[in-house]
Amino acid sequence: MSWNNVIPGWVLEEEARRQGMYTQLSLDLLPEYFIDDDYLTSVSVAYSWLSGHGKKCSTFSSTDHPSFTALREHLGAKGYIEIERRWWNGDRVLKSFKLNTYDFMKGDQFSSASAMGVKFRVKQKYEPGRHSNET
Repeated sequence: MSWNNVIPGWVLEEEARRQGMYTQLSLDLLPEYFIDDDYLTSVSVAYSWLSGHGKKCSTFSSTDHPSFTALREHLGAKGYIEIERRWWNGDRVLKSFKLNTYDFMKGDQFSSASAMGVKFRVKQKYEPGRHSNET
């Protein structure tokens, strides 16, 4: 075989593109984030104090797990979600991404950690084989 009769690949590629027979395969994959299921929960915040009149007062509330909060802040800083700080479960997805194998598309709600944990457990129940921590 003589190499003098070989057509370079780039020439074939250009000709195929010119004739509309060449298409570049787009692999636009969604960025994917993972968080352990144990962090899809809330944590208790409680403390007590004595008022100026000697009356014991206390307060109790809950907040997202710190690891989930860190992920939420990261997603907000990267422009994937708009964080609503005035009320719970008001975050919205601005750019699509995956979290623990589940798609979050533009416009979707991005819930609190405990709500997300319930949502994922329900999906796992009705979509067997999609457990987020499987390897």
